[in-house]
Amino acid sequence: MKHFLFTFFCLYLLFLPPCLGNAPDSVALEMLAQFERTHPQKSEYFENVDPQNYINNIRRRLYAPEKFCQGFGTQFCGPSILIVNLLLLRNQKAYIQLMIDLFQHGKAVYYNGKDSVLLSPDAQTRSFAGRIYDGEKKSEMEYREMKGQQYVMHSELLSDNQADQVLLLSLKHRYPGLIGNGSFKKGEHSKYLRFASTLFKQLKEIAKDFFHANFTAKGGAIHDMRPSDRRTMTEITEACKAGKTLFLMVDAEYFREKRDLLLWGSHYIKVFDLQVHKKTIDFEMWDYGYRRWVKGYSKARFISAITGYLIIET
Repeated sequence: MKHFLFTFFCLYLLFLPPCLGNAPDSVALEMLAQFERTHPQKSEYFENVDPQNYINNIRRRLYAPEKFCQGFGTQFCGPSILIVNLLLLRNQKAYIQLMIDLFQHGKAVYYNGKDSVLLSPDAQTRSFAGRIYDGEKKSEMEYREMKGQQYVMHSELLSDNQADQVLLLSLKHRYPGLIGNGSFKKGEHSKYLRFASTLFKQLKEIAKDFFHANFTAKGGAIHDMRPSDRRTMTEITEACKAGKTLFLMVDAEYFREKRDLLLWGSHYIKVFDLQVHKKTIDFEMWDYGYRRWVKGYSKARFISAITGYLIIET
């Protein structure tokens, strides 16, 4: 059985799409192997987290960082997009140490190149790791199906990935958005999962405070705060050509062509490449752990959907 599972895992890695395949940092792999060799028992701090699920989840992130998914029916898209691009793809050793410390000590210090930043979720917040969808009226699979068939075929479920849950909840506690002081309240976790992570201000706060990122940000949650259409397209197109990391805040359902335009953005995507034509646009994007090309999209609709954008300079 162990031989079969090992063979299956190797084949899974072999046939990953090129954009998801990753050469893991050898030191990070050894750190994880050492952690696994200790046969960790249940975490004293995350009592609902299964150690083997935790380890397997971390290993997948080393090989396929872009499969990290914020979960369907949550508003973790802001933290998730930063975790993937500013941590998993840039500093796997720091990621491994962060996850080991959280599991073993219930808190961790992350050095972002300038400052040491503490993640120290309280007991109530930690209790939701491993059961983040308990009490939801809809299952995560139902939420995913509502987003579209492409996600059913390609995206993982946050409910299956307990290490991802621990990291998101720990960030949530430090950067709570508009709701309370960052702590969960018993019986209200459904409400508190939606912790205003779609606020543009919060995305910038996490990028600056936790990751010490050098970025240019324009616009905000409201459409009227964005620069002109011409300036917006010029800046994001030039960012893609220069190979910079580009995040867009969009009106999610309008962007998915499921409703008319509202006044605010509600979702983040990463854009890798843009090919602008007279009336249409082709672009390569990532969200919900799924990277793909979108062809022949209305140029006017694409521009209208954007409320803000953040460009990582370094």
